[in-house]
Amino acid sequence: FSSSCFCLFIGDQARVGWPAAHLTKAMPSTYKAATYAAASCWLEDTKVTYAANPKSGKSCQRYAQYEKSKTVGEALALGSSSADLLFDYEHGYLTVAPPFRKAPLDIGNVRSLEDLTYTDMVILKFLAFVDPKKKATSERIMGQLSERLNRFRQIRRRLQRLEVANAYGMENADDLGDAKGFWECGETWARRSTADKEARDILAVIDAKGRKVTDHELLRVLRLWGFRLNETRKNVMRPGQTSILSDTLGLTTDRTGHTLKREETRLYVDFNKLVC
Repeated sequence: FSSSCFCLFIGDQARVGWPAAHLTKAMPSTYKAATYAAASCWLEDTKVTYAANPKSGKSCQRYAQYEKSKTVGEALALGSSSADLLFDYEHGYLTVAPPFRKAPLDIGNVRSLEDLTYTDMVILKFLAFVDPKKKATSERIMGQLSERLNRFRQIRRRLQRLEVANAYGMENADDLGDAKGFWECGETWARRSTADKEARDILAVIDAKGRKVTDHELLRVLRLWGFRLNETRKNVMRPGQTSILSDTLGLTTDRTGHTLKREETRLYVDFNKLVC
């Protein structure tokens, strides 16, 4: 790759509904004691109501996924993190309604992790902030708790892969990329993964035959690729056009001058090898 970047765009096409890029705001690392105390009494079925999406960046995309949730458990299942719950509640974006626990979940009374819901295990992490005396007890079981939470997340990620593969006609969910990109929706993830697999198959053939990539093969892969809707590249738009499908591959520099590998390059290696 060059030291700058390699750009791809399709000027005559536009696809509605793909995520747009925004700046990401960092969440605070700590919250008010009252926030931790309130959250530690929430249950899987505690009712939630979210305000209209007030965020930007990656948190905006997550919020859009879970803002229609009806319960705490559903919010977590739809992508809210524990930090999202605390942040949204403390800033007034999230309101909650019964049922609640009468008192915070007590680690000392937990006899088996089998008795806990996923929400319970997330809430347990709040207890050290609510009652510092419980911190030692919390640390003793945190290894088991973390292992079980990781297992829940693996199951949830697998279900997501199966749902995306089924929604976009992929025969094998394992053909999806190892990770979903920062700004990718399900369709973009599926299309880019399909293009990457096709590129991988083409590279294997040309390596075996010792020949170059043909224009037809390159075009086939580009047609499979899920391009991002770009409204900022006015210099390549025709009169009256408001957007293009555009992606940047290779290396770019951030505002501080650091050289970074583009996400599209890091996640879809074979597509980049074929195109670049």
